Amino acid sequence: VGTIGENDRTEYSASSTEFVINVTEYGDVGGRIKGTFSGEAKSPASQTLPITKGEFDVERRADL
Repeated sequence: VGTIGENDRTEYSASSTEFVINVTEYGDVGGRIKGTFSGEAKSPASQTLPITKGEFDVERRADL
């Protein structure tokens, strides 16, 4: 929990909850990895935040 500039933020964790992740595209290195996710995150005070329509679209990097 904190403020950066004019942005308030609260950190949540998914370490004790379940998430469903669907990868819909997995390109070659330099290409895209796309998909959706849903689940429930918890704040340090155990408040829950349902996530129902999460999406991701990131560049695939070389494996380490």
